[in-house]
Amino acid sequence: MKTNLQALFVFVFIIITTTIQLSAQNDGLLKTIDSLEQSLENTLEDSVLLYTYAELYKFYRRRDLVKAKKYLDLELALCQKLGDKEQIYAAKNRLAIHHSINRELDKAKVILNELLDYYRETGNKEKQSAVLSNISTNYIERGELKMALEKQFEALRLDEEIGLKGTELGKNYFTIANILRLNEEPDGSIEWLEKARIEYHNDGAKEFEHQAIYTKGLCYLAMDSLSKAQELMEQSMDYFRSVKNIHAMSTVIRGLGNCAEAEKDYNAALKLYTESLDLSKKIGDNRREIECYLKLGEIHNARNEFKQAIPYLRKSLKLSKEKGIQIYVARLLDNLSKVLHKTGQLDEAYAIQSEYISFNDSLLIENNKVAISEIEVKYQTEKKEQEIILLEEKNKRQSLQKKAMTAGLFGLLGLLVSLFYAMRQKLKRNRIEKEKVDQELLFSQKELNLRKKELTAYALQLAHKNEILEDIKTEVKDINTSIIGNRDLQKVLNTITINQNDEDSWEIFRARFLAVHNNFETTVKEQFPNVTNNEMRLMALLKMNLNSKEIANILNISMEGVKKARYRLRKKLELQPNDSLEDLVIQI
Repeated sequence: MKTNLQALFVFVFIIITTTIQLSAQNDGLLKTIDSLEQSLENTLEDSVLLYTYAELYKFYRRRDLVKAKKYLDLELALCQKLGDKEQIYAAKNRLAIHHSINRELDKAKVILNELLDYYRETGNKEKQSAVLSNISTNYIERGELKMALEKQFEALRLDEEIGLKGTELGKNYFTIANILRLNEEPDGSIEWLEKARIEYHNDGAKEFEHQAIYTKGLCYLAMDSLSKAQELMEQSMDYFRSVKNIHAMSTVIRGLGNCAEAEKDYNAALKLYTESLDLSKKIGDNRREIECYLKLGEIHNARNEFKQAIPYLRKSLKLSKEKGIQIYVARLLDNLSKVLHKTGQLDEAYAIQSEYISFNDSLLIENNKVAISEIEVKYQTEKKEQEIILLEEKNKRQSLQKKAMTAGLFGLLGLLVSLFYAMRQKLKRNRIEKEKVDQELLFSQKELNLRKKELTAYALQLAHKNEILEDIKTEVKDINTSIIGNRDLQKVLNTITINQNDEDSWEIFRARFLAVHNNFETTVKEQFPNVTNNEMRLMALLKMNLNSKEIANILNISMEGVKKARYRLRKKLELQPNDSLEDLVIQI
């Protein structure tokens, strides 16, 4: 009788599990799942219970993180009771993923390192690759893109060693694409995303395929292709709605909000970001909450609703620091400083701007884009070298076989074969050398482009810093005139003036400028030996095609001062009224 009851419960379990997979949209499904857990806990065998808990966790992970954690804890407790190491570490892997989704990054990192050590000891390369991918994602959340890319390429090499295909290989491609996208390389990201999408499609993994489609939309948005971005995002949104994946829906809604914001449809953007925020709170997605608060603050700022913007930006910054998600901190500090300044909160604006400058400098060092590009080039180079080695080994084996078969009877033919082989080797060496030269040229061009981006970013940051300092200085002067003899305010004024005329900042700019235009100063001195150092600075800024306001902020002079400096420079360069000063400088 007991055996029959157990068989009946197993049958009921299979039927209900099938119902879960086929009818996820049913409103009464959650009650069915709860009753399933209560009725099966003391009646089914442990192996069936483990499967039940795992399936229930997978279901709730997209809908309710609190309930998902409940079933995960039950699964891990039962695994530890049974003492099966493989099952224990499989459950711990799900726990690490849960901590990552909930942005408990330190907890996730400890578990992931434990998993990596275990799978290295057991020699399971497939599991090592999966864990390395999760570690890479953990670094992405911390804003450490260089470490993230190193770990992901380590995972990819393992996948290639074991000949992995399909969804797992696609996940590797997807993560690499995401890192490149965050590193502002949308073109490179799209190439990896398409490789990921093909693997997902061939494996029938529709959910992952539509994640890749949505992310391609983000890349096209970064490239100002709005219509293409919206088309891809709406395509993925239709699918995620059909399967009621709330987590993915929240993500795509935020992406559509980005499109609306790019079109300056701020009302639509506010509505979409608020909808995404509500869904994120519902499932406990801290990362998406941070993004939505940030975007809501930026939209209100764009609409000159500064008082409404401040609470959103403060909330986003607080959550970013609490959860250790560093990727948005610099942007939040910069935005909050600007809004506080516009509302007259000058002391706090100055303090936050100083924090932003310090944080942004450290982040530039940590996330060196050249270093990130070097990792990708290194992977491609190693892969090509491995292919060449394998091809050489294959050719050597073929050559030995031919020699063995023809040595006694066809000596002349053997000689011809040897000569042919030597010629092939010479051609191959020439081809390898050409590929290396091409690779070096490609890397040099990438490095130059990255240096240009860093130079422009630093120049604009310098201009923005001096503009903020000048505004604060004006406000402080107004206060100072009404408070006679206030030495503290005078000290503030002196400090601001020192920061505006910071020669070290200019030397940093000059070093970065010469790294991109290394012969510029020498050429100018040869052609126009009477040019002064200040005029050389003006010519460098004109070379970067900066406007008069940006030049005035960087040189800490008025717009009228820029006009006069340009006039004097034109006279010294002996330009005619119809000659363009900018064209002359750019051609140098």
